[in-house]
Order: sequence, then C-alpha cells, then structure tokens
Amino acid sequence: MKPLLTFLFILCFSASYGQLLQLKEKYNSQNHRSLSFKTDRVTGSVKGGNASLSLTLKNTSEEAIDLSNIQLALVDATGRGAKLCGNTKILKPGRKTTLHLEACNGNDGLFMLNKAYASEQAFKEDAFFLRNKEWQLRIGQDVVTFYTDL
Repeated sequence: MKPLLTFLFILCFSASYGQLLQLKEKYNSQNHRSLSFKTDRVTGSVKGGNASLSLTLKNTSEEAIDLSNIQLALVDATGRGAKLCGNTKILKPGRKTTLHLEACNGNDGLFMLNKAYASEQAFKEDAFFLRNKEWQLRIGQDVVTFYTDL
C-alpha cells in the first residue's frame, strides 16, 4: 500500500509541476517561477499556472485596500482573459497577504488553457503559444505587465 501511495504522490506532483508557468518581467528577461513587482499601492509577487495563481501582496499605501471590492483580472495584450476570484479580504496599510486565485467561472483554467491536463506533454503542446506572450495582472487600478514562458 505504501509504495502505491508514494507512486501516486510522485505522479500528482510531477503532473502539477509540469503545469506551472515560468514568468519574466521583460520579453528578453530570464524565466523564474515567481515574479516580483511594485506598483503605487502594493508590492508583491505572483506565481502559478493554468489552474490558479498565488498572489502575495503588501499594502504600501496609507489606505486600506478592500480586495473584495476591486476587480482582479488576468488578460493578454488583446484584452482577452479571465476575471479572478479567491480568498479576497481587506488589506490594511503595511500588511501582507497571499491570495489563491482562479477563474471566477470555476470551469476554465488561466492563461487561456484548460484547468487540468492528463500529462505534461499534453500541457506543453496546448501551452506552446505562451512563449514570450505578454500578460497583465490587473489589481483594481494597478496593472502588472509580465511575460510567460514554459
């Protein structure tokens, strides 16, 4: 039983690992698993893949930010994309939080991909168009522009 559980854990881990995207700040920058950013009101980092994003934010402004009242979205350069939903809350000045965000409809994945793939190969074939593709993470009035890669 223990070998079977170990095999299943490795299989799940490798499948999800293969579905993470590499992010970069500029078109010709080096790829990273996470991307740090700074706007007028927040600093933070983002990482994730086709199923969800993990967004860490620190409020650097002097006013509280109600993350449930601002629009969170991930869109490409043409304006297509997904509205993001997750564990939003009020972020007080100087405080830090991590949000786990998915497409609001619950059925679709992010970056115009499916939410799940049967194999890493299937994911890479479907995600080929993501190489050096420009995206915007919109956090209300704050916009973070970045590029994806595999």
